[in-house]
Amino acid sequence: MVENCNRLTTDLADVLPPEDSQDYLMMVMQLSGEVRIENRGHTNILRPGTLGLYRFSRNCDALYAEEGARQLVGIVPRQELTARTPSMTNILQRQFPHDSAVCSLAFNFLTGLYESAEHLGMTRPEMSDVAINLLQVAIAEQVVGSEGVSYRDKIRVRVRGYVDRHIHDPNLSVESVAAAMRCSSRHLQAIFADQEPLGRYIWRTRLERCAAVLREPGCAALSITEIAFSMGFSNASHFSRAFKARFGASPKSYRGCALH
Repeated sequence: MVENCNRLTTDLADVLPPEDSQDYLMMVMQLSGEVRIENRGHTNILRPGTLGLYRFSRNCDALYAEEGARQLVGIVPRQELTARTPSMTNILQRQFPHDSAVCSLAFNFLTGLYESAEHLGMTRPEMSDVAINLLQVAIAEQVVGSEGVSYRDKIRVRVRGYVDRHIHDPNLSVESVAAAMRCSSRHLQAIFADQEPLGRYIWRTRLERCAAVLREPGCAALSITEIAFSMGFSNASHFSRAFKARFGASPKSYRGCALH
């Protein structure tokens, strides 16, 4: 992270090789004064207490609007920050003020992290992970606030698509989905707060997939246990009880009625 640079990429240009630059974003936190940032044809004014994210570019200039302007500039992994937002356009070329509790916490933590960097020692990687996670949450909160339901709907589509593709995995869970989406389980639970909980959606999808196979004449040679295990269940008795609770009949009876 760099402080007080007249040309934002002067000290960052040697950090990444050219072929890796697209995998990172440049983060600018304005501490005092104002700065004008020109990035890929766009111009932004950052004021004290705001944060901006930009595509990493060695042709990005910062032109100070007043004497003594100060900012922190760092490079963050692009994938880490975009995991919680439906598209890059939601987070680039915009300001994130620290007037909310989460944004303020992220802003203060990142500032403190810079000031204490030389004393962190072996804890530096862990502190960096905390910083990225805070930044993720702060940005997601701002996007949710500005886009509301549309943002949630897009995230739900992504999550459900992932579940549908991995429903055969016995280890599929809210936690594993959150890890794949690079966010916390709590964040996913909040996204689904006004709809069917994600854990229940996984459970129901498994049962409905099993029911579809049981109704298929071409799968009559498969045992019920084989079908259950192929959809991520690992206990035959548990599956039978859950299936009966969902469809009102045992898997054997359900199959018999469907095929005759």
